[in-house]
Amino acid sequence: MNILSKFLTPSRVLVVGFALLILFGTLLLTLPQATQDGLGLPFLNATFTATSAVCACSEKEKSSKF
Repeated sequence: MNILSKFLTPSRVLVVGFALLILFGTLLLTLPQATQDGLGLPFLNATFTATSAVCACSEKEKSSKF
């Protein structure tokens, strides 16, 4: 068993995956092209929106399987 497989447990992969998706969404929402006024969202608003989007999409996926 190598060091990488000890560090990357399934639960850590899930948490890191969510965090990376939220960070990527936040960065995209802060770009000027993301808003009509061309200023981009403030970082905190972008983070909130990205977090909501990632969590809502994962809930939709879970509910559609049942």
